[in-house]
Amino acid sequence: GPAALRMLALLEVCLKKILFDNIMASYRMKLSEYRTRPVKKHLGNLKFTVLKKMKEIVHYTPVTLNPITAHPELVLSEDLTSVRLSDERHNLPDDPERFNNTNAVLGSEGFNSGTHCWDVDVGKNGFWILGVMTEGAGRKGDVYSRSGIWYMSYFFGKYYACSTPNPESLLGVKRKRQKIRVTLDWDGGKLTFSDAANNTHLHTLTHTFTERVFPYFFTCCKRSPLRILTTVTTNNCKQINKQTCSWEFSCESPPMRMLN
Repeated sequence: GPAALRMLALLEVCLKKILFDNIMASYRMKLSEYRTRPVKKHLGNLKFTVLKKMKEIVHYTPVTLNPITAHPELVLSEDLTSVRLSDERHNLPDDPERFNNTNAVLGSEGFNSGTHCWDVDVGKNGFWILGVMTEGAGRKGDVYSRSGIWYMSYFFGKYYACSTPNPESLLGVKRKRQKIRVTLDWDGGKLTFSDAANNTHLHTLTHTFTERVFPYFFTCCKRSPLRILTTVTTNNCKQINKQTCSWEFSCESPPMRMLN
């Protein structure tokens, strides 16, 4: 009768709905597989690219200061990334590694191979010295009267370079530079100074290094600390971050020079 026909019609609709749902579920599954397949491939390529870039990086090293070497009149920040000249001489242990006559401090990490570079924002500082010092060089007394330091300095508007204990050489650098790049090629025996803003070469000191050397920092500035940033260098010492290692100064009038 009519009731049976309505039941058959309802059953037909239910069967068609179930069949449609199964077809759509199967379609969605295939579509999902299709969409995720290239994503997985892309992620695999991305992982390979990241690993490749990591292999190109020689090291990622924050340049920090070694407080044991700091002159008693220098003040270092708690994180050892900045230093300034103090108004007083602090009562610190007279360790053999500590400078006692020169307002200097060394970096915590020394180098005895490879190429390493760091940038220095010298700003308005009127008296700074940047370079490297050997591990075995004495820290007491007049350190510039003995061998073991290679540096470039700026004092009263003039630039100098020196390999101690030789006299300083006046450089022909006319325009005031805001950022100095120090590049140490230990194996090649070169310490190069350049303008970090435009890669202009300023001066190169040559020496056959035979022992570990440390970054050498000198300042006579009380107003503004030297602030050091982290560094990322590659195998050819090109910087991934342009602000690799920055020491900021803001002393317009330099004090009396302390070099003998």
